[in-house]
Amino acid sequence: MTLEDENYSSVNLHAGTNLGRLATFKLIPDSSGRYCVDFKGVTSFDGRIIHMSPVNTHTGRPASATPDAVANLRNGVKTDGVLVAVTTSEARIFRPATAKGAHKTFDSHSCETAAVVRFQDQGYVLCGLFGDGTVRAYTLPALKELNSIKISHILDTRRFADSIIIPNGDIFGWTGPSEMALINMWGTGQLL
Repeated sequence: MTLEDENYSSVNLHAGTNLGRLATFKLIPDSSGRYCVDFKGVTSFDGRIIHMSPVNTHTGRPASATPDAVANLRNGVKTDGVLVAVTTSEARIFRPATAKGAHKTFDSHSCETAAVVRFQDQGYVLCGLFGDGTVRAYTLPALKELNSIKISHILDTRRFADSIIIPNGDIFGWTGPSEMALINMWGTGQLL
């Protein structure tokens, strides 16, 4: 969701598919007290969409369509936002329904799971688990690689797609056939 203002306040809602298509719908408050939905367009990607995050362009914080955010549309409250969308082969940051914005292609290995996470107290980054056994962090909005850390000795790379990256930087993933672990991608400064 991104909040924006034309002649009225509205919310952009997004739906991604396993075919790599992202649909954008505009949610508009109606004078009757209801909301109307208007289809705005489709953006095509090269692979299945594994992650979508609406973010505030000024703060980098999530810009989710919470009940309060939608209710505030009637008061003209808006959030300038963009969408971070990730597939197994690329990441894009753009204003839907156009496809213009930053773009990063993952050349060497596929991204199995991704999320926008808080980078300590310095802002937000895009993090992903990759098929080569690494976790990588990219800057927002430029999508420049910050760091890459090998974690294949901790988590099972065959189950990276089943892992979850939590917005605080924790990774909940499989270490074996029946065991899971919670690790922090920023580390604790202690050896495992």
